[in-house]
Amino acid sequence: LDPYKVEFDHIKLDLEEIQTKDPSTLVLRKVQEAYSQIKRACFVEDTEWSIPALNGFPGLFMKYVNEWFKVEDWIKLMKDYTDKRVFCINHDGCVDNKGNSFEISAKTELIIKDDGNMQKEAKGTWSTPVDFIFYSPIIDKTISDFNLEDDRTKVFGDKEAYSKLSEFIKLNS
Repeated sequence: LDPYKVEFDHIKLDLEEIQTKDPSTLVLRKVQEAYSQIKRACFVEDTEWSIPALNGFPGLFMKYVNEWFKVEDWIKLMKDYTDKRVFCINHDGCVDNKGNSFEISAKTELIIKDDGNMQKEAKGTWSTPVDFIFYSPIIDKTISDFNLEDDRTKVFGDKEAYSKLSEFIKLNS
């Protein structure tokens, strides 16, 4: 959110991952849980990953899939598919200073549009198994190779969603 000149505290919380296919239900439940823990306005972000060749798998369950799968498992799973596209859909839930929750952006498509590719080999040194093999042709890097400050906005830069989120932060700081 650097381009919007807003600052916020990043607080790592252990929030329950309810089992649902509905992103709004998930993100609004998580933001209410976060609010009950920290007792102030906050927002949470949840990411849905959709691989068309796998009928939208893993969806909202990526947190668990990342615990179960290694890079090699993803490569084996995708080896027989020609469609290697991956979509990352971001869901932001917010709670204002009065405890009212709302979703800022329902299903913002972020990465990779129609030309995403899954790498054949693990590359990079950062984060989860998918970060090593999900590739963005926009910046010619895997997610693990992103420079978070520069590349994240280029690849995940939904200006309307970030603008709404920055306004929420400014109003509730």
